[in-house]
Amino acid sequence: MSAPRRPGGISDTTWLFVRALLPLGLLAIAGGIAFLFSPSGRALTGRVSQTASTLGRLARVGLEANGPGISRLRELGCLQAGLLDTRALADMSRLLGSENSALRHSLPADARIVFCKLRRDADALDCEVAARAYAHAAQYSREFWIEVFGAGAKRSCSGRFDPQRSEFSPEEPPIEKDTP
Repeated sequence: MSAPRRPGGISDTTWLFVRALLPLGLLAIAGGIAFLFSPSGRALTGRVSQTASTLGRLARVGLEANGPGISRLRELGCLQAGLLDTRALADMSRLLGSENSALRHSLPADARIVFCKLRRDADALDCEVAARAYAHAAQYSREFWIEVFGAGAKRSCSGRFDPQRSEFSPEEPPIEKDTP
């Protein structure tokens, strides 16, 4: 009489090992499921879910790198261009627990900061020209700040632009650094 054949032609030793570990694996899975439904498990999954949600929001914090206004800035010589939605930044500051952050308290409730980093071969770009080009291409009618940086990351200019009044005033965006 021949020895019984094992599935897939595996050796007796391997078969015994699989049979011994299979119940342990099932027990671990059952224990994991039981933990997830316990108060501690629900608290952990809630924190994991909240963290994942926060990271997703952080990824979409308002840094927009596309759109008609941004495309127009690139046409004018910006290697990198985008905008920051200050409301999204303030929300992220709150979500990350920075309730007393100077960033959160220094931002207007709903504003945009448009930025442009010029290509090395680009001619200098005046902030007012860039602001008007952005507002026209994006069809954006609310006040916003703009910053233009030269190729060496040194700020060339910055200012506030109000498309409705067609007014530009040189000034820095309202973001303060945290102080200890």
